[in-house]
Amino acid sequence: MPCVEVFGRYELRELIGRGGMATVHRALQRGPSGYSKPCVVKRMSVDLQNNSRARKMFLEEARLSALL
Repeated sequence: MPCVEVFGRYELRELIGRGGMATVHRALQRGPSGYSKPCVVKRMSVDLQNNSRARKMFLEEARLSALL
């Protein structure tokens, strides 16, 4: 599957979904010496990035997801 976009250390491979707050992509996390692992990346919509309440909710969801 070809890379759609490079986002930091992630190669976004496929758009899984899009909502009012964010997009979700199937991705590969790249590391040193050819290391890679599949993951999912959720990106906040650009128009919400300056909204402090939306940012707070997004980060809280990320913290909770990391516990799973």
